[in-house]
Amino acid sequence: MGSLGNRIKNLREKKCISQKDFAKQIGVSSTVLSRYESDDRKPDYDTLQSIAD
Repeated sequence: MGSLGNRIKNLREKKCISQKDFAKQIGVSSTVLSRYESDDRKPDYDTLQSIAD
C-alpha cells in the first residue's frame, strides 16, 4: 500500500481531475494539495473527510 499522498494522487488521476480543480473541490489551494500528494504535509481531519467524500 502506498503513502497517503500517493493514494490521493492516484485516486485523483484515476478520476481525471486536475490538481487545481480537486483542490477547489476540497477547499484548499493547489499548493497545499501538492504538498499532500508529495507527503510534505498531512491533511487535517475535515480535509481528509472532504477527500474521502
